[in-house]
Amino acid sequence: MIALVPVVVEQCVAPEAPTARTAETFVKLKGAPRDVESLLSAKLPAGWEIKADVTRSNRRSVSIYVGRQAKYRDIGGFIYSAQAKRLEVAVVTNPPICGMDQ
Repeated sequence: MIALVPVVVEQCVAPEAPTARTAETFVKLKGAPRDVESLLSAKLPAGWEIKADVTRSNRRSVSIYVGRQAKYRDIGGFIYSAQAKRLEVAVVTNPPICGMDQ
């Protein structure tokens, strides 16, 4: 008999919840190592911190902690610059905030 492993479902928090106000925000990038490096060296706003950086099969993945006080303009500009370089980009929060995937 094969034991089934329960699926872990990550719960999201409501945008109005107190924990949503203290959620950590990350920008995640994926793409060609050369393109990711050129973006990070030219466009990383002050105070942002690279938390994870992995290169496999000529694909670089970077997770950047942007902090709780990051300005929407900085995040939006960074996303635009990443997309202009044809990088995959996502903004995620920890804990996830319900409705943020729209």
